[in-house]
This record gives sequence, structure tokens and C-alpha cells, in this order.
Amino acid sequence: MNLIYDSHLDNEMGRVHCMLASNHNYYHDISICDKSTVIRTQSHICELINIKLKDEWLPKGMYVEESHGWLWKIKRTSSDNEQLYLKCFLEPNCEVLSQPDTGECLDAIEIENDLKVMHIGTEDPEVLYYRAKISDLMPSRLLKEFSNEQYYLGYTEYMENGFRTRVPDLIRNEVVYFQYLYALNTIKKSEMYPNENDISTWYAVDKDKSFLAKELSLKFTI
Repeated sequence: MNLIYDSHLDNEMGRVHCMLASNHNYYHDISICDKSTVIRTQSHICELINIKLKDEWLPKGMYVEESHGWLWKIKRTSSDNEQLYLKCFLEPNCEVLSQPDTGECLDAIEIENDLKVMHIGTEDPEVLYYRAKISDLMPSRLLKEFSNEQYYLGYTEYMENGFRTRVPDLIRNEVVYFQYLYALNTIKKSEMYPNENDISTWYAVDKDKSFLAKELSLKFTI
């Protein structure tokens, strides 16, 4: 796969990447403005909106020191054969431990060292399924791809310290949406449960498309 675009953030644990890749290697048109980045590939037009997560979305008493969100809308523009992938992961600069840390409607990975804890989260296959049921930036036609898996659209999989998403094979003018949310904190005890560690970063990434669309009044241009 050939890297098309890499949006990244540096922190004390390393660099968090959010990448778009294609199986075609040729010139890609990229335009960047204040609110979004639009990328034209051989067969798609992709728009990336960057957001910051808000502490007011967390349970009372919780906060995160750093956070970010990458929201992708992808539209098929031609019938040329092209496969796109999205990746969101930490490239660590230190020794880290990571493990899946899922929840209802959430696929998340927890990454930590002796001082810091990070979560990267994305909508799980059940959320993608229900979005496809109502054609919410996920074509209902795609439900047939996973007919043996009830309530499941498995385009995203865990990779080392993050996630990899295969963009589905769309028909011309069809659109899909995927998101990745990231939050980082210093490890600390929970105010509510002193015998446990604080889990603000998990709550920060536990936000689906419908929540973000409502809170941020999201408007894509493609």
C-alpha cells in the first residue's frame, strides 16, 4: 500500500498517526483549509475533519490532558479499481504495553507506560451495522457482505498499538464515514474510586458519530 496522507500528533509516548493509504501510486491532489483536508485519489474523494474532544463530554470530575479526533468521509468518484485503507496508531518512542479495552459500541485500545495512559477508539462493527441499516454514511447494500455475522460490519481490525480499516468497495457516488478518537493522561487514581486508576481517556474516546455530529454540528463539504 502507498501512503497518501499522514496526519500526526506528537506526545510524551511518541507519535500518533492517522493515515490514508491506497493500492495505487500516483499524484494525489490534496487541499488543506482551516476546517478540513480534502484528498482526491484515483477513484475517491476523501475529507478529513480534525477535532478536539471536550472535557464537558466526560462524567463529572473527569478530564484529559491531550485529545484529538480524526473524522473521515470518503466518496467513490469513479469505477477504477482502487482499494483504500485508514490507519490510526501510536508509533512509540518508549516501551509501552497495549491491550484491547472495548465497550458497548466501542472498539478501543489502551496503551500505557509507567507515567502515561492513552486510549485510541473507534466505532465497533455493531455501530457500523446499525448505521448501514439507516444508510447513515454507510450504504445499506454493504449489509450483505457480512450476512453470516449478525449485527456486524467488520471493516476495522486491531493492529499493533492501534487500528486498521479497510474502506469498503463502494459504488460510484456512495459514501462512508469512519472516525478515530485519541486521549492521553498522566496515570492517576480515580476521584470516585480511589482504589482504581482514573479512566477519563476511555470515556473520552467513547463517542460515536451521532454524538459528535450533534455536539459539533458537523458539516462535510463533499
